[in-house]
Amino acid sequence: MNSINLFSIDLDGLEKIANVLMQHKNAKEVIYLSGSLGAGKTTFTRNYMQCLGYKKRVKSPTYSIIETYEFNNISLAHLDLYRMSSHDELHFLAIDDILAENDIILIEWPDNFIDALPKATLKISIDIQPDSRDISIYSNETVVISAIESLRL
Repeated sequence: MNSINLFSIDLDGLEKIANVLMQHKNAKEVIYLSGSLGAGKTTFTRNYMQCLGYKKRVKSPTYSIIETYEFNNISLAHLDLYRMSSHDELHFLAIDDILAENDIILIEWPDNFIDALPKATLKISIDIQPDSRDISIYSNETVVISAIESLRL
C-alpha cells in the first residue's frame, strides 16, 4: 500500500481529508480506522458521510457495535469492534451479510479481526496530540495519496 503521514492536523483538516477521500472512493470501499479512544475515528466517519451528502446525525456505534445508513443511493455500515472479544461474536453479528449488503464499510478497531474482515481499500490511523492529530493514510491507489499530498494542511 502507498502511504502518507500528516502531522498537526486540526478538525478542519480532518474534514478536508475526508472530502478528498470521498472524491476518490471506490464502488465498494472498506476503510479501517485505528487510533486511541477519542482520537477522532467517529469524527472522521461523520465528516466522510457529510461529504457524501448525509445530512442527519451520525451516531457512534460504540454501544450498538454497528450503525447502518441508506442515503443518496449509498448503503454504508459503520462498525466499532472495540468491545468485541472473539471471532464468534463477530460471526454472530452476521458480518458477512453486513459486508455484502453495504457499499461503504468503515471499521473502527479492526486490528484484532483482520483475518475475519475484508481487505481494506483504505487504512487510516489517527494519533491524538495535545492540540491536533497525526494521521497516517494507506491506500492501494497512488492517486489518493497524491490528492492528499496536494492539500494545504
